[in-house]
Amino acid sequence: MPDQSWDIASYALASAVAAAAVVWVLRPSLFPFEELDEPLIKGGAVGLHNRANDCFVNSVLQALVGSVQLRRYLLQQSSRSQLADSVDTQPRSLEHGVVTRSLQAVLKHLAESSSRRKTISAAPFIKNLEIAFAARLNRQQQDAHELLQLVLDRLRDEHRAFKANQHSGTNGLSAERSGRDKSDKIDVRVEKAAASPSKDGHVEASFVGNFPCEGQLESQVECQTCGFKPIPQVSSFVVLSLTVPQQRSVSLDDCLNGVFMQEIIEDYICDRCRLSHALESKNLQIASSTGNDRERLHDDAVRLEKAILEDPERSLDDMELPARSSAPKTKISKCTRIKVFPQVLVLHLSRSTFSSVSTKNAASVAFDDILQLGGLRRVQYELVSLITHLGGHDSGHYVACRRQSATDVSQEEEEESAALLADDNGPPAKFLAGERRSHSSSNRSGKNHDKWWCISDERVRACKTQDVLQKRNEAYMFIYERQTPIAMLPQS
Repeated sequence: MPDQSWDIASYALASAVAAAAVVWVLRPSLFPFEELDEPLIKGGAVGLHNRANDCFVNSVLQALVGSVQLRRYLLQQSSRSQLADSVDTQPRSLEHGVVTRSLQAVLKHLAESSSRRKTISAAPFIKNLEIAFAARLNRQQQDAHELLQLVLDRLRDEHRAFKANQHSGTNGLSAERSGRDKSDKIDVRVEKAAASPSKDGHVEASFVGNFPCEGQLESQVECQTCGFKPIPQVSSFVVLSLTVPQQRSVSLDDCLNGVFMQEIIEDYICDRCRLSHALESKNLQIASSTGNDRERLHDDAVRLEKAILEDPERSLDDMELPARSSAPKTKISKCTRIKVFPQVLVLHLSRSTFSSVSTKNAASVAFDDILQLGGLRRVQYELVSLITHLGGHDSGHYVACRRQSATDVSQEEEEESAALLADDNGPPAKFLAGERRSHSSSNRSGKNHDKWWCISDERVRACKTQDVLQKRNEAYMFIYERQTPIAMLPQS
């Protein structure tokens, strides 16, 4: 009998241990914002659990906390989208705003200044991201840049769907509007361009500017032979990727010059030069033709002359032209500029080098906390967050640095957002533009403006601006906020 009691007691103890283990494993999902019982740290930042190679997720979320303008936007959009909760929309549909609302919730918790050490889980956000894309997140050594690109693209798509829904007056759109293919996993290691042009090369102007991370690039080419300038190609971007030069030490300006400096391209087929070549061919045929053929060729020549003068890009599909491969190759110059400056500028340093094997470019990249852009340096940005990468090309660890002053305005942004939502007719751009400028100016001279948090998953330590600016070899992504009003560059 004693042996049986001992067996029962042992079984009960083993069951209790197993149950405790299950609770501990599932703890991030069951208690996503539970505080850890750890030593008191006055005014500390909130950390994030790393349960499954999640540093790439954690660094992105911590960096986004540093952007007050993005958090204000998320709060505004989340509050407005609650009006549509009664509408029977699919969770994956863009207008449901699942990523927008989920990101706003986790950033709100991360922006809190806790009197004791606190660590939460990003599991609720990851789960909603997987719901939005109907796929599982692949955690095998992922890239923080590609995850941030994925998240910001989705936020922009949800924003556009919300605006389109407002303009059309409909109560809901089909889940098919998500434009995403189903797959087993979300693999953020997808090669994406930093700028994504629309089908016609343009972006809806009514949408650009309302989503704070969206800007526009304009590329203009000019033929060095005839001087022809085609219609500029316009594309939107939420993350601007910059190639790091193969040098030991460079600056962020050097990386930006790689995008905005004039580029000379050879072996280009210019539309006007091609039509001029076709006109010469037609004239030669006219000289040796008679009758109806001569008249037809003459009509073609007249049309070609008109197209050359008025619109060399006009389609002449109904006219027989020399093969494109026979057209003369010319040299062109290409210039790219920012046509619309975003409120929140996200920069990515592409450090990958490719030869026989892929390696990481470990060049030292000098940067400042103030960045000025524009032909006449009319737009000024201030650094609010930095993501660093420690390790090699195929593995490593991500760490986020963000200004402590970003958490000082949590209550203020709640009040300002509530005031804005009380007057729903007010333009969102007003909330996201000039009013932030005065706040930034006061914060810059505030006691916490020179103070930063350096956050590696659960580990949090304080540092200063100069400490952050010394992270030249590890710098990987920057988040800057605009400090001066948007200035549209003059049209050429």
